Amino acid sequence: MHPSTDEATAWTCANVAKDRALLTAEDVRAATDAPPTEFKRVAVGIDPSGGGRDTAGVVAAGLDGAGRVWWLEDRTERASAFVWPRTACLLAHKHGADRIIYEKNFGGDQAEPLITQAWAELIREGAVDGLCPLVTGVVASKSKVLRAEPIAQAVKTGRAWFARGADLKQLTTEWQMWEPGSSWSPGALDAGVHVATHLLPALPRGATVSNPVGRRRDEARVTGINARRIG
Repeated sequence: MHPSTDEATAWTCANVAKDRALLTAEDVRAATDAPPTEFKRVAVGIDPSGGGRDTAGVVAAGLDGAGRVWWLEDRTERASAFVWPRTACLLAHKHGADRIIYEKNFGGDQAEPLITQAWAELIREGAVDGLCPLVTGVVASKSKVLRAEPIAQAVKTGRAWFARGADLKQLTTEWQMWEPGSSWSPGALDAGVHVATHLLPALPRGATVSNPVGRRRDEARVTGINARRIG
C-alpha cells in the first residue's frame, strides 16, 4: 500500500531541517497555558481540502477579554467534502462558535452551502441545535508567509496562545515544520491562521510586526521540503 499524500508529507516534515520554521518547540511551550473559562467570541477556521491536498484544516479558537486568541481544538483530518463540513459544524457547536471562516481558494465558493447543509442535516439528526453560525469566506490573496508571520509574532508576544490539554498536535507540529518558501500547504496551520486573523483585534496605530525567523524572505534556502512540490 502506498502512503497517502498527507502521510508522505508528515514523514517528509519529520525528516527535514526546521531552522526557518516560524515557531520553535520552545515558542509553543512558552505560549501554552490553561485557557480562560469564558470568551468574548469563538470561531472555527477551515482550510477546505483541495488543490491537490486531501486534508481539510479545521481549527477552533476563542478571543478572551484581554484581546488574546486561544486555539482550542484542532480537528484537521483527511476528509471528503461530505465529512469536513460536518466536522466543522460539530466543532462550532461544541465550542459555541458564532462564526465559521473558510478559505475560498481552490473552489471554496462551494464551501458555504456545504456547511449550511451540514448544519441542517445535523439539526435533523439531533446532533446540534440552534442557528447555524455565520459562514464567511476569505480569499487568501497574500502569500502564506505574509499571512502567517503576523500570527507567529502574536504567539511570541503573548497575543495568541495554545490551550493546555487541548488536542492541538497537528497545529503545533505544522507551526514548527512549515518554512517560508515551502510549497507544502499545511491545512491546520492555514485554518489556525485564518481564525486567529479574524479574531485578533488590530494592533494600535504605529505598532510594528517583526519577522519571526529573523531573516529577509528572499533569503529562504530551498532545501528539503522547500525543494519539492507537495500538495
